[in-house]
Amino acid sequence: MLSGYTQAEIEADPARLAAVASADMVIAGRYNRALHLGSGLRGSANKQYWARTGRYRADDFGAVPDLEIAVAVDGTITISGMPDQPVTIEGQPGQFSAAGESGP
Repeated sequence: MLSGYTQAEIEADPARLAAVASADMVIAGRYNRALHLGSGLRGSANKQYWARTGRYRADDFGAVPDLEIAVAVDGTITISGMPDQPVTIEGQPGQFSAAGESGP
């Protein structure tokens, strides 16, 4: 769960604590553009993994790519992640540009 709050802020507020009660992992803290990571789901280096159960460890998220582009059979494009540059779709079908790269 991406919270936008620090662990201390969550623990100090019963409503926030209830909101993360069922989460296995909370990524706590506010996004800081100056500390951008774009990997491991944290977004920025100041964010912390807070393992609330034994189901996941912080290391489990290290291999998560900063960007994923999926094209379904019907042509639906789904772009997810936290790239360090804007993602654009070029004028020709099948042409994508992410973090300064493009390809078929």
